[in-house]
Amino acid sequence: MEVPAHAPSPDGPVLIPGMRQSDPPSFQLADVIVQTLVELGIRHFCICPGSRSTPLVLNIWRDASASHTVHHDERSAAFQALGRSLATGNAAAVVTTSGTAVAELLPATVEASQSNVPLVLLTADRPARLRGTGSNQTILQPGIFGPYVRAELDIPATVPDHGEWRRELSDQVTRLVNSASGPRPGPIHLNAQFDKPFEPTDLVRRATAACPMQESPGPHSRIYLSDEVRSALTQSRQGLIIVGPNRIGPPMLDAVHALSVSAAMPIVADPLSGCRFPAGTRCNVVSHADALLQAGLLEDLQPDLIVRFGSLPVSTRLIAWWSDRLADAGTHIYVNDTGEVHDDTNAITMYVAGDPVGFCHEAGKLQHPVVARQGWLSRWQERNALAERTVQTCLAASPLWDLGAVRTLIERLGPNTILVAGNSLPIRLLDSAGIGLRDGVMFGNRGASGIDGLLATALGVSGATSHQVVLLLGDVSMLHDMGSLVEVRRQNVANLCIVVLNNDGGRIFERLPVTELADVAEQLFVAPHGLDFAGLASAFGLDHRLVSELSGLDRALSDSMDGPPASILEIRTSAAADLAQERHYIDLLRHAGAR
Repeated sequence: MEVPAHAPSPDGPVLIPGMRQSDPPSFQLADVIVQTLVELGIRHFCICPGSRSTPLVLNIWRDASASHTVHHDERSAAFQALGRSLATGNAAAVVTTSGTAVAELLPATVEASQSNVPLVLLTADRPARLRGTGSNQTILQPGIFGPYVRAELDIPATVPDHGEWRRELSDQVTRLVNSASGPRPGPIHLNAQFDKPFEPTDLVRRATAACPMQESPGPHSRIYLSDEVRSALTQSRQGLIIVGPNRIGPPMLDAVHALSVSAAMPIVADPLSGCRFPAGTRCNVVSHADALLQAGLLEDLQPDLIVRFGSLPVSTRLIAWWSDRLADAGTHIYVNDTGEVHDDTNAITMYVAGDPVGFCHEAGKLQHPVVARQGWLSRWQERNALAERTVQTCLAASPLWDLGAVRTLIERLGPNTILVAGNSLPIRLLDSAGIGLRDGVMFGNRGASGIDGLLATALGVSGATSHQVVLLLGDVSMLHDMGSLVEVRRQNVANLCIVVLNNDGGRIFERLPVTELADVAEQLFVAPHGLDFAGLASAFGLDHRLVSELSGLDRALSDSMDGPPASILEIRTSAAADLAQERHYIDLLRHAGAR
């Protein structure tokens, strides 16, 4: 359970660990570190118990402005901190002791780095003199995260003998934290060496720290469009906007839709972009591109311009399609303000380094050949509508199948719901479902796209909000992270519904070429487990509901959101039936498009 920041006592100071000049150096160092972090806006700490981190933990506990949760598993704790950062936009911190506990943070660090999510890795260490000596629980912690941290700081165990050391250390920590923000946010590593003793000599409370000044967001940054970019935008007759899986806020959402309307260009939107649900004039969104590609219904469409925002989309078919279409002619403009280039096929021909909102506003002011583009836009709209009608026909006539279950789930989620999408098959089913949340938000770990830590990430999101959170993940992902169910129980999580698509193994491999080697694929890749999740839910004191028919999903979902406690909603499907129904859907779409 989350421990909130301490409330002021009307009866005088509360006696909790504090710092005096007589405190040991370890505690004095930790005091400056924690106080600086809190003053910089790092207000939540995911604490993993350990001895060497005692000075940090006691200073966090004593700070009236900090809240914390306690975690048994460092890997899970790091993903929960990541989830909090995702949900709030502000960095959360994870705190560990020395040794292999630090190494457990690597998976979440990689994801945070690849997806540009701020995260503070606050690790305790033994003094540098013990490195390389064989001393117990001592490893080389500085540099352990390699290129996946934006910056790192290794703080010696000794307190300098001059009076300016506190300010100097605070300045160092401040510069480090600033590295986690800016145009390319990400994780930072603060490694603090501590000598024994760790405990303070007295008990005294520190007052609540003032919140740092937050600058009000100003208008979008103006951006300069080169003559080449302007020419490409205005001379094109068959332009296309592609928005990747980076969740975009209302300003960018409005800006990209406004550009689409003023330029008469369709938008192909990734499921995690937030662009998919049409409202008002947002009728230019193409949400069924992957299915249309599978059915061969985009083969005759030849774009001469692609304007792309964000990282690469989930659909590899879409990436291959645009790379093929623009191989010999056409322009691919990539707009990004982080300095990164997401282009694994070398398709980009023009790179605009700047604010995407500003780009949309400036590009929207140009004189676009709207009339000449109407036919192109209409063809995309008509084919997307055809795919929508076809999938609805399949849903009405079909028993339970994984795509139908995901589509129904999205349609039934209420206002302000937050969906955390799992990787591997679930995110691809979301892509194929062709819709987005009506009034909600989607998150996903698409930086490195791993299947580990998904439950922990959703836990972090749920801990940072009062809204209902729904996690959609596969059975293998659930087995990877079932240790995080301990935290679901310990934290008494009430606003989390865990939806597990159980098709008995890694069925995404049945959609890959390796499936042609039937026996080998089943044993070495699909690896069926034969498990259900009722016993697992019972072991952790969670509610469990099994859905084996599509008609039962509505009631099960409603009941699962009436916690506490959190619940596991298991949707059990047949992998063979899922694949057959998916192929039937694509065949229907292909035939409908041929009429």
